[in-house]
Amino acid sequence: MPAAGLSSTTQLRAENTDLRTRLAEAEETLRAIREGEVDAIVVSGSKGNRVFALAEADNLPRLMIETMNEAGLATTPDGTLLFCNDRTNVLLGRPKEDLLGHNLANFIAPDDAGRFRQLLQAAATANADARLEFIAATGAPVPMHVWANRLDRADGPLICLVATDLSRIEADRRLIAELEKQKEALRASEERYRALFSTMQEGFCIIEMLFDANQRAVDYRFLEVNPAFESQTGMRNAKGRRILELVPELEKHWFDIYGKVARTGKPARFMNEARALKHWYDVSAYRVGGPGSRKVAVFFNDVTERKEAQDMLLQAHDKLEQRVHERTAELTRINITLKGLKAFSESLIQLAPTMIAVVDREGNLIRTNAYAEQLTGYPFTEIKGRSMVELFIPEAEQPRALHALEQTLRGRPVSALVAPLRLKDGSIRQIEWFTKAISSGGKISGVLAIGHDITERKQAEEALRRSEHELTNFFDQAPIGLLWVKPNGQVLRINQAQLALLGGTGKEVLRRPIARFFADSKAITSLLQRLAQGETVRNFHLRLRQKDRSLRHVIVDANGLWENRQLIHSRWFVRDITRRIELEREILSISEREKRRLGHDLHDDLCQQLAGITFLSHTLAGQLDKKSDANTAQAKKIGQLAQNAMTQTRELAHGLSPVAMEAKGLMGALENLAVQTANVFRVECRFQCKNPVLLSDHVTGIHLFRIAQEAVGNAIKHGHARRIDLALTANGSQVMLSVNDNGAGIPLKLGKKGGMGLRIMQYRAGVIGASLLVQRNPRGGTMVVCSVPQGIVPSKKNGKIKAVKIRLLRRKKESQS
Repeated sequence: MPAAGLSSTTQLRAENTDLRTRLAEAEETLRAIREGEVDAIVVSGSKGNRVFALAEADNLPRLMIETMNEAGLATTPDGTLLFCNDRTNVLLGRPKEDLLGHNLANFIAPDDAGRFRQLLQAAATANADARLEFIAATGAPVPMHVWANRLDRADGPLICLVATDLSRIEADRRLIAELEKQKEALRASEERYRALFSTMQEGFCIIEMLFDANQRAVDYRFLEVNPAFESQTGMRNAKGRRILELVPELEKHWFDIYGKVARTGKPARFMNEARALKHWYDVSAYRVGGPGSRKVAVFFNDVTERKEAQDMLLQAHDKLEQRVHERTAELTRINITLKGLKAFSESLIQLAPTMIAVVDREGNLIRTNAYAEQLTGYPFTEIKGRSMVELFIPEAEQPRALHALEQTLRGRPVSALVAPLRLKDGSIRQIEWFTKAISSGGKISGVLAIGHDITERKQAEEALRRSEHELTNFFDQAPIGLLWVKPNGQVLRINQAQLALLGGTGKEVLRRPIARFFADSKAITSLLQRLAQGETVRNFHLRLRQKDRSLRHVIVDANGLWENRQLIHSRWFVRDITRRIELEREILSISEREKRRLGHDLHDDLCQQLAGITFLSHTLAGQLDKKSDANTAQAKKIGQLAQNAMTQTRELAHGLSPVAMEAKGLMGALENLAVQTANVFRVECRFQCKNPVLLSDHVTGIHLFRIAQEAVGNAIKHGHARRIDLALTANGSQVMLSVNDNGAGIPLKLGKKGGMGLRIMQYRAGVIGASLLVQRNPRGGTMVVCSVPQGIVPSKKNGKIKAVKIRLLRRKKESQS
C-alpha cells in the first residue's frame, strides 16, 4: 500500500507538472502568433489532423537511455525501482514487471546490500559509484560497476543509476593472471635449462648443415654453443659463423658424418681427429627436428690426451692400467651427465604447464604428469592401466579419439586435434591434442599425447562470434540507413534499409564513391573533411539520388572509428525526411497563398474603399470651405486620416504579398522593403543589386524575401541598428542574399526563449536547399548570408539596376487633397 500511495502521489504531481508545461507552451504559442513568429499550426481533432503549422520534437535522451549498452535505472532514495531500460532486463534475466516497484536491494547479493545502501546515501549529496554484485534470475552473480547521482523533480528526488557489466572484464583479468603464472613457470624452466647448458663439462653445439646442389655437405654454421665449446676447441665467437671461416683446413670427413646424420636422422657416435685444431674428439651427433631439418646437435669431449695415451699403450704395456682407469673415469663422468640429463627431462615433464600422458598400443595409461593429475582430478595411482579414451573422452567423441590413436600408431602424428576432456567431477574441458609415436627397439610401443587446455580460449572465441553475429544482425536489420565509409569516400558496408533507399544492390554500391549517390558533391566533400578532423556530425541535410535518378531528402548523423589516431572508417546514420520536407513545403505554400490572398484583398478592396472615402472627404471639405463652414477643418482631417490609412494598408498589403505584386519580383520586393524600413523606423536602409537577378522559382523568392524581412526585423528590434545594407547577387548557379547591420551584433549565447527568428530563417533555408550563415561582423553588427543553388532567368535588358540608397525620410504633411 505505501508503494501504491507513492505511485499515485507521484502520478498526480507528474500530471500537474505536465498541465503547467502545456499551459506555458500554449501561452508562448499565442505570443509567437501575435508577433508574427509562427506561420502555421497543426490541430488534431475528431476529423483528423488539420494542418495550420508544423511542430516536431524528438525525445532523444530517452532513446539514448533505452538503447545504450549499460543498465539504466531510477529509484527512490530508499531504493524502490521506478524505471529500468531493456539492458537491465537482459543483464538480470528478469522482465520489467518483476523489477519495477520492488526494492533494488532484493536483486543484489546479501554481502553487497550494505554497500548499496551506502551508495544511495552518498548519491543523495554528490555523484558516487561502487562495485556491486547483482543476482540474475538464474541465481548467477552479475558483477557491475554502478554510478549514481541525485535528480531533483517536482514530485521528489530520484536516484539515477548507470551500471556496467563487469563479467567479461573480470574473467579476462583471471585469464591474464593464469597466463602470467604459466609464463613465469616457463621462464623458470628455461633458466634451469640455461644453467645446465652453461655449466655442463662437455662441449656442446647445434649446427646447421649446408649442402651443395648435389646434396653433398660442404659446410656448416654454428647456431648455438656452450662455454665448454670454446674451452675444448679454442674457437671464439663461433655462434652465427661457418666452420670454414674459422678453420679453412678442416677435414672433409666431418662434413660427411654430420651431413649423413642430418639427412637420415640416424645418430652417430665416433672419435675423430681434427688435425687443423690438433685435437682428437669423442663425438655424439643427433638430428634436431623432423625429416626436413638440417640441424644437428653435437656433444663432444676433447680426447686428445686419451688418444695419445692409447697410442702410448701400443708402445708401453705398463701404462695400460693407467689408461684404462682414465677411460673408466671418463665413462663415469659421461654416465653422471646422462643421469643429469634424464633427471632434467623428468623435471621438464613434471613441471610442464600442459597435460602429458603416455599410453601403450592398446591405449592404456602408463604415465601422466603432475599437471594432468591436477587438471583431471585423478591421481595416477587410481587410473594407471585404464583406457585413456574410455576414462576421459565422452562417448560421442570416442570414435574420433580412437581413430587419432590408430593414426599415431601407424607413424602419422596428430596435431591440433580439439576434443572434450571429461574430468573426475563430470565437468568438460576443451583440450588441443598433439600426439607422437614412441619407439623401443625400432618398434612403436606406445603414444605420447600432449594436451593444452584451451577452454577459456574457445569460450572467448564463441562469445566473440555471438557478439559479431548480433552486431551484424542489428546492422542489417536496422530500420534506418547505415553506412561504413572509408576515409577516401568509398562505401565499405551498407545495410538493407539504405539499399532500399537507394533502390540498388550491394554489388552496385560497395567499393563505390559515396558522392556518386548524392546530388551535393561539395557537401559530401565537406562532410568527409569534418569527419577526418575528428568531428561528430549531426543533422547534416543532403539530397540522395536514387537509382531512377529521383532525389530524396535525408538527414545524416556520422562519426569516425579511430585506431592509433588514424581514421579507420566513418559510420553514417541516414534518415529519409523527404515526406517531412514535402509537408513543410506544402504548409509554407498554403501560408504564403493565404498571405498573398489577404494582401490582394487589402489592396483591391479595402484600399479602393479608403480611396473613395478620401475623395468624398476632400469634396466635402471643398464645399464646406466655399460656405465658410466651421466644419471645414474636420472634413479635411477626415480626408487626411483616410489618406494615411490607405497608405498603411498598401504597405501592409506589400508586406503580405511582396514578390508576386512586384513587376521586378524579388528585386522589387527587397527594394520596397528597404524603402518601408527607412520610412517606418527612421534608419538608413539601402538595397544593392548590380546586375538583374530574376528567379525561375517563385517559392524560392518568397523564402528569400522572408529571410531578409526577418534579418531586418532582428537588426532593428534586437540589434538597435542605425544602418542596414541589403544585397542580392548571382554567381553562376548560386544566388546570394546578404543583410549587414551596424547594431549590437548577435549574442554569443542565446537565451532559453531566444533564437526563434534565427530558427525560422534556418528552417526556410533548409526548405529551399540553401545554406545560411549568421555571425557577428568583425567591424560590429551582424552579418546574414543565404546562398541557394537556383536556376536564374536571364535578363532581356543589358541595363543595370543602380544601387538604391534610401536615407531617413521625413514625412511632410499633405495640405492638398
